[in-house]
Amino acid sequence: MATTLDVVVVGAGVSGLSCARELYRRSPDVKLVVLEASGRVGGRTFADADGTDLGAGYIGPGQNHIMAIVDELGLTLTKVYTAGKSTQWIKGRSSHYSGLVPPISMIGTIDLNSAMQAVDRLVKSVDTDDPTQTPNAVALDRETVREAITRLCWTAEARDIMFTAVACCCAVDPSEMSFLGLLWYIRQNGGTRRIFETENGAQDSKVVGGYGIVAPMMAARLPAGTVRLNKPVRTIDSRDATTVTVTCSDGERFVARTVVLAIAPVQQLRIEYHPALPPAKLQALQQFKMGNTIKTFAYYDAPFWRELGLNGSAVCDTGIVAVSMDDTKPDGTLPCIMGFALSDQVATVDAMPDAELARSLGAHYAALFGDARGHCVRRVKRSRWASETWIGGALATWSPVCLTTHYKAMTASLAEGRILIAGTETARRNPGYVDGAVEAGERAGRNALVQIGKLPSSARDAVDIPCESVQMPFVPLEWTPLERWLPSLSSFIVGAGATMAGVAAVLALRHSSRR
Repeated sequence: MATTLDVVVVGAGVSGLSCARELYRRSPDVKLVVLEASGRVGGRTFADADGTDLGAGYIGPGQNHIMAIVDELGLTLTKVYTAGKSTQWIKGRSSHYSGLVPPISMIGTIDLNSAMQAVDRLVKSVDTDDPTQTPNAVALDRETVREAITRLCWTAEARDIMFTAVACCCAVDPSEMSFLGLLWYIRQNGGTRRIFETENGAQDSKVVGGYGIVAPMMAARLPAGTVRLNKPVRTIDSRDATTVTVTCSDGERFVARTVVLAIAPVQQLRIEYHPALPPAKLQALQQFKMGNTIKTFAYYDAPFWRELGLNGSAVCDTGIVAVSMDDTKPDGTLPCIMGFALSDQVATVDAMPDAELARSLGAHYAALFGDARGHCVRRVKRSRWASETWIGGALATWSPVCLTTHYKAMTASLAEGRILIAGTETARRNPGYVDGAVEAGERAGRNALVQIGKLPSSARDAVDIPCESVQMPFVPLEWTPLERWLPSLSSFIVGAGATMAGVAAVLALRHSSRR
């Protein structure tokens, strides 16, 4: 026997729950079920008993879709601690600074500014609806982010900073990501400053109690029985002209008019499809790489870095973690530094017992922040999404060449619109963030209602932008006039050379006239 429904949503992460929420909001009589493979809701968001976000943790201006839900649930935000100076650890040397850019040489500063301005100019040229229509899309897509940064930067200082920034934001080595993919990601998330900055940037605030409490609260507001846990989907059969049959691993079947896949791209490959997925779709899913990172938490008796006038934010080119931030609770309890292990650091951290990890993190932060008193790490936590059976990694990013080759196949619906795709990677605004998961889920929900005749066709693929939240007002992040007009390093060198040549010529003329 099979259950007959209007819609089946596969995945009870924030995107799947947002889809269900939108379906019920627009059509209260819709018959639907949300099938979740694991034993919990939330996907890549999860908060433990301490309210520590082991998954996604930050929210910033412009993320109005998730803020509408935060406000609806009666949740409040707390600012990430930014008082005091940030820290940079380069080549075994620590330095402290204020602002976005770490202290580097004048030449390095000019070079870094020039490269970021060049990236921002390219970002503005990206087609927001279809990145494959961007000027020079094929060439940009063939180039890796590492190759592009190497081309744009003259100095090792600027290159290293940009490499680390990209790795931290995208949880992937710059050599593994398409440059066009990065440009599109930046464009959809409000520009380079928005994704890199903490204050007024994408890392501006956290949800009190943990971001991970949002999904359980969303699920609790859905009608009883909507969300079914421990229901991995085994097959999806769309050979019937009007319905889709979804079969779970326990044999239970659901027949629906429309199915929404609100799961990570790599997880879509675990399902058996009848008929089989188109070759282009299979290729796209295989090349949509899931980032591999470990989020570590080091707990102290007191936030000693604050006593030293530091905010706990750090960027490192060596050490056990590449980036750190203060993760102390708003009331000052559970003093903590959160650190991301990236790339080759992941295997090292993954193999360490807790006691060894505590010692290693303690030594790293002591050197980083100049802890002369030797504060000890009392306990540690860590989370690695690549080891989660039904997740498979952090943010999914486009591999080189994949975007221009497979973008349309990746985002297109299947079975004449009866199988729709959601998830943060398919978002039109703020992809990669929880806000993108909400936007993609809500849009998929409306598309499902169009498909089954409960909404007009004009609602298909429309991006609904909620009003700005009082809790998170939009703050523009613009380059200063000095940053915009500061010459590139090549122009600086040419200008300096021309000036020196001119001075030399004047001196030579004076010398000859005296003779």
